[in-house]
Amino acid sequence: RRQQHIADTTINRDLSKVSKAFKVGIQLGKVHSMPTGGCDFHKRPERENTRRVRLPDRYYSVFRDLLHPALRCLFVVAYNIGRRLSELLSLRWDRVDFEERCIYFESTKFGAGKAPFMGEMEALIRSQREMRGRTCPDCPYVFFWFDYRVDKDGQRIARFDGLWAQAVAALGARMKREGVDPVDLHFHDLRRSAHYQMRKAGVDGQTRRDIMGHESTSMDDRYTMI
Repeated sequence: RRQQHIADTTINRDLSKVSKAFKVGIQLGKVHSMPTGGCDFHKRPERENTRRVRLPDRYYSVFRDLLHPALRCLFVVAYNIGRRLSELLSLRWDRVDFEERCIYFESTKFGAGKAPFMGEMEALIRSQREMRGRTCPDCPYVFFWFDYRVDKDGQRIARFDGLWAQAVAALGARMKREGVDPVDLHFHDLRRSAHYQMRKAGVDGQTRRDIMGHESTSMDDRYTMI
Protein backbone atom coordinates (compact mmCIF):
# COMPACT_ATOMS: atom_id res chain seq x y z
CA ARG A 1 0.00 0.00 0.00
CA ARG A 2 2.89 2.38 0.72
CA GLN A 3 4.42 1.55 -2.67
CA GLN A 4 1.13 2.71 -4.17
CA HIS A 5 1.62 6.00 -2.30
CA ILE A 6 -1.45 5.44 -0.14
CA ALA A 7 -1.58 7.79 2.84
CA ASP A 8 -0.65 6.34 6.24
CA THR A 9 -4.00 7.35 7.70
CA THR A 10 -5.78 5.34 4.99
CA ILE A 11 -3.54 2.33 5.63
CA ASN A 12 -4.30 2.57 9.34
CA ARG A 13 -8.01 2.66 8.57
CA ASP A 14 -7.71 -0.42 6.35
CA LEU A 15 -5.77 -2.31 9.02
CA SER A 16 -8.44 -1.42 11.56
CA LYS A 17 -11.04 -3.00 9.27
CA VAL A 18 -8.91 -6.14 8.99
CA SER A 19 -8.63 -6.27 12.77
CA LYS A 20 -12.40 -5.89 13.15
CA ALA A 21 -12.98 -8.64 10.59
CA PHE A 22 -10.82 -11.06 12.56
CA LYS A 23 -12.60 -10.19 15.81
CA VAL A 24 -16.00 -10.85 14.20
CA GLY A 25 -14.65 -14.09 12.74
CA ILE A 26 -13.53 -15.22 16.19
CA GLN A 27 -16.94 -14.37 17.67
CA LEU A 28 -18.63 -16.46 14.95
CA GLY A 29 -16.22 -19.37 15.40
CA LYS A 30 -14.86 -19.07 11.85
CA VAL A 31 -11.28 -18.35 12.93
CA HIS A 32 -9.56 -19.16 16.20
CA SER A 33 -7.12 -16.30 16.79
CA MET A 34 -5.81 -13.00 15.58
CA PRO A 35 -2.86 -13.01 13.17
CA THR A 36 0.52 -13.36 14.82
CA GLY A 37 1.50 -9.90 16.00
CA GLY A 38 -2.01 -8.57 15.59
CA CYS A 39 -3.06 -6.17 12.84
CA ASP A 40 -1.08 -3.18 13.99
CA PHE A 41 2.45 -4.26 13.16
CA HIS A 42 2.66 -2.18 9.95
CA LYS A 43 1.22 1.00 11.44
CA ARG A 44 3.47 3.93 11.94
CA PRO A 45 3.17 5.68 15.30
CA GLU A 46 0.13 7.94 15.46
CA ARG A 47 2.38 10.84 16.36
CA GLU A 48 3.95 10.63 12.89
CA ASN A 49 0.76 10.84 10.85
CA THR A 50 -1.77 12.71 12.96
CA ARG A 51 -2.96 15.96 11.43
CA ARG A 52 -2.40 18.67 14.02
CA VAL A 53 -4.24 21.65 12.58
CA ARG A 54 -6.81 23.48 14.70
CA LEU A 55 -8.24 26.97 14.61
CA PRO A 56 -6.25 29.34 16.90
CA ASP A 57 -8.48 30.69 19.66
CA ARG A 58 -7.92 34.34 18.75
CA TYR A 59 -9.29 33.76 15.24
CA TYR A 60 -12.51 32.00 16.25
CA SER A 61 -14.79 35.02 15.88
CA VAL A 62 -12.84 36.27 12.87
CA PHE A 63 -13.41 33.06 10.93
CA ARG A 64 -17.04 32.82 12.07
CA ASP A 65 -17.76 36.25 10.64
CA LEU A 66 -15.91 35.48 7.39
CA LEU A 67 -18.24 32.55 6.69
CA HIS A 68 -21.50 32.89 4.80
CA PRO A 69 -24.32 33.59 7.32
CA ALA A 70 -25.95 30.21 6.59
CA LEU A 71 -22.75 28.44 7.67
CA ARG A 72 -22.04 30.30 10.91
CA CYS A 73 -24.28 28.23 13.20
CA LEU A 74 -22.87 25.01 11.69
CA PHE A 75 -19.35 26.26 12.37
CA VAL A 76 -20.10 27.27 15.97
CA VAL A 77 -21.70 23.91 16.79
CA ALA A 78 -18.83 21.96 15.21
CA TYR A 79 -16.21 24.09 16.97
CA ASN A 80 -17.80 23.45 20.37
CA ILE A 81 -18.86 19.79 20.26
CA GLY A 82 -16.71 18.36 17.45
CA ARG A 83 -19.30 16.12 15.81
CA ARG A 84 -18.64 14.92 12.27
CA LEU A 85 -19.93 16.94 9.34
CA SER A 86 -22.22 14.14 8.12
CA GLU A 87 -23.90 13.93 11.53
CA LEU A 88 -24.41 17.68 11.77
CA LEU A 89 -25.79 18.11 8.26
CA SER A 90 -28.39 15.39 8.92
CA LEU A 91 -29.39 16.87 12.30
CA ARG A 92 -33.13 17.54 12.63
CA TRP A 93 -34.95 19.96 14.87
CA ASP A 94 -36.62 17.17 16.84
CA ARG A 95 -33.17 16.25 18.18
CA VAL A 96 -32.58 19.71 19.65
CA ASP A 97 -33.92 20.13 23.19
CA PHE A 98 -34.02 23.76 24.31
CA GLU A 99 -35.34 22.87 27.77
CA GLU A 100 -32.48 20.47 28.46
CA ARG A 101 -30.14 22.75 26.49
CA CYS A 102 -28.61 19.92 24.51
CA ILE A 103 -28.57 18.08 21.19
CA TYR A 104 -29.33 14.36 21.01
CA PHE A 105 -27.56 12.28 18.40
CA GLU A 106 -29.05 9.06 17.09
CA SER A 107 -27.18 5.81 17.42
CA THR A 108 -24.89 5.35 14.42
CA LYS A 109 -21.56 3.66 13.77
CA PHE A 110 -20.08 6.79 15.37
CA GLY A 111 -22.04 6.22 18.55
CA ALA A 112 -25.10 7.80 20.12
CA GLY A 113 -24.93 10.47 22.76
CA LYS A 114 -25.87 14.00 23.54
CA ALA A 115 -24.00 17.26 23.54
CA PRO A 116 -24.79 20.23 25.79
CA PHE A 117 -25.05 23.76 24.49
CA MET A 118 -21.61 25.28 24.98
CA GLY A 119 -20.08 28.61 24.11
CA GLU A 120 -22.46 30.61 21.95
CA MET A 121 -24.21 27.53 20.56
CA GLU A 122 -27.58 28.29 22.13
CA ALA A 123 -27.72 31.85 20.80
CA LEU A 124 -26.83 30.74 17.26
CA ILE A 125 -29.23 27.78 17.29
CA ARG A 126 -32.10 29.95 18.53
CA SER A 127 -31.31 32.47 15.80
CA GLN A 128 -31.29 29.61 13.31
CA ARG A 129 -34.73 28.51 14.49
CA GLU A 130 -36.10 32.01 14.10
CA MET A 131 -34.70 32.19 10.57
CA ARG A 132 -36.30 28.86 9.76
CA GLY A 133 -39.68 30.14 11.03
CA ARG A 134 -39.45 33.16 8.73
CA THR A 135 -38.09 31.52 5.60
CA CYS A 136 -38.71 27.75 5.51
CA PRO A 137 -40.96 26.55 8.38
CA ASP A 138 -41.35 23.10 6.81
CA CYS A 139 -37.62 22.37 6.69
CA PRO A 140 -36.86 19.64 9.27
CA TYR A 141 -33.11 20.19 9.21
CA VAL A 142 -31.20 22.48 11.54
CA PHE A 143 -28.70 23.60 8.92
CA PHE A 144 -30.26 24.98 5.75
CA TRP A 145 -29.49 27.60 3.13
CA PHE A 146 -30.73 31.17 3.42
CA ASP A 147 -29.64 34.45 1.80
CA TYR A 148 -27.69 32.36 -0.70
CA ARG A 149 -29.45 31.43 -3.95
CA VAL A 150 -33.11 31.41 -4.85
CA ASP A 151 -32.92 27.76 -5.95
CA LYS A 152 -31.10 26.74 -2.75
CA ASP A 153 -32.72 28.79 0.01
CA GLY A 154 -34.73 26.61 2.38
CA GLN A 155 -32.92 23.41 1.40
CA ARG A 156 -30.68 21.34 3.65
CA ILE A 157 -27.01 22.22 3.33
CA ALA A 158 -25.14 19.43 1.58
CA ARG A 159 -21.97 20.96 0.10
CA PHE A 160 -20.24 24.25 0.79
CA ASP A 161 -16.66 23.68 -0.36
CA GLY A 162 -16.33 26.93 -2.30
CA LEU A 163 -17.69 29.16 0.46
CA TRP A 164 -15.48 27.43 3.03
CA ALA A 165 -12.39 27.84 0.84
CA GLN A 166 -13.13 31.56 0.43
CA ALA A 167 -13.32 32.04 4.20
CA VAL A 168 -10.10 30.06 4.75
CA ALA A 169 -8.32 32.18 2.13
CA ALA A 170 -9.53 35.41 3.74
CA LEU A 171 -8.44 34.15 7.17
CA GLY A 172 -5.02 33.23 5.79
CA ALA A 173 -4.57 36.69 4.29
CA ARG A 174 -5.40 38.32 7.62
CA MET A 175 -3.04 36.02 9.55
CA LYS A 176 -0.22 36.87 7.13
CA ARG A 177 -0.83 40.58 7.62
CA GLU A 178 -0.55 40.02 11.36
CA GLY A 179 2.67 38.04 11.01
CA VAL A 180 1.12 34.67 11.82
CA ASP A 181 1.53 31.52 9.74
CA PRO A 182 -1.83 30.82 8.05
CA VAL A 183 -3.66 27.54 8.65
CA ASP A 184 -5.15 25.36 5.93
CA LEU A 185 -8.30 24.76 7.92
CA HIS A 186 -10.52 21.80 7.00
CA PHE A 187 -13.96 21.35 8.51
CA HIS A 188 -12.79 18.13 10.18
CA ASP A 189 -10.12 20.17 11.99
CA LEU A 190 -12.92 21.62 14.10
CA ARG A 191 -13.02 18.26 15.91
CA ARG A 192 -9.50 18.96 17.14
CA SER A 193 -10.52 22.47 18.14
CA ALA A 194 -13.51 21.13 20.10
CA HIS A 195 -11.40 18.49 21.83
CA TYR A 196 -8.81 21.11 22.76
CA GLN A 197 -11.44 23.48 24.14
CA MET A 198 -13.08 20.74 26.21
CA ARG A 199 -9.79 19.59 27.69
CA LYS A 200 -8.87 23.20 28.48
CA ALA A 201 -12.24 23.58 30.24
CA GLY A 202 -11.61 20.46 32.35
CA VAL A 203 -14.17 18.17 30.68
CA ASP A 204 -13.27 14.55 31.56
CA GLY A 205 -12.37 11.94 28.94
CA GLN A 206 -15.57 9.88 29.08
CA THR A 207 -17.72 12.99 28.69
CA ARG A 208 -15.58 14.19 25.79
CA ARG A 209 -16.03 10.85 24.03
CA ASP A 210 -19.80 10.94 24.53
CA ILE A 211 -20.04 14.49 23.19
CA MET A 212 -17.80 13.90 20.16
CA GLY A 213 -19.04 10.39 19.38
CA HIS A 214 -15.77 8.53 19.94
CA GLU A 215 -16.19 4.82 20.52
CA SER A 216 -12.83 4.18 22.14
CA THR A 217 -10.19 5.80 24.28
CA SER A 218 -7.65 5.43 21.45
CA MET A 219 -9.32 8.17 19.40
CA ASP A 220 -9.49 10.41 22.45
CA ASP A 221 -5.79 9.79 23.05
CA ARG A 222 -5.05 10.68 19.43
CA TYR A 223 -6.78 14.04 19.75
CA THR A 224 -5.02 14.64 23.07
CA MET A 225 -1.71 14.87 21.19
CA ILE A 226 -2.72 18.21 19.72
